[in-house]
Amino acid sequence: MKQTFRSGLFWGAVIGAAIGLLNAPRKGSETRTQLKEFKEQTQSDVTDLKFKVDHLNTVVDQVKNDGVQKTQALVEELQGDIKHFMENNQPRINRIQRRIETLKDNLEENMNNLAKASEN
Repeated sequence: MKQTFRSGLFWGAVIGAAIGLLNAPRKGSETRTQLKEFKEQTQSDVTDLKFKVDHLNTVVDQVKNDGVQKTQALVEELQGDIKHFMENNQPRINRIQRRIETLKDNLEENMNNLAKASEN
């Protein structure tokens, strides 16, 4: 919808300018010269704009590709860091789990001893 509107606006301006030049009170040769210059300038502007749009598309693609690559590298780095953390800390985790089990066993034993002592 926007593209159609812009295209219509552009061509309306071009045709309106051409009609205005044709109805101007100038000699035909002057009008043709102005039309030729207008056409050449418009072609130059369109070519320049197309080049800039193509360049912008290239830059956007590069940014997108760089972003994907950097994200993948970051994910791989994080996975490596997590693996390294787990490898380095697994013995500590195991020790803590054993201590918790020991504390739990000691607590149960003390609770049983207290229960027996209160029965006597």
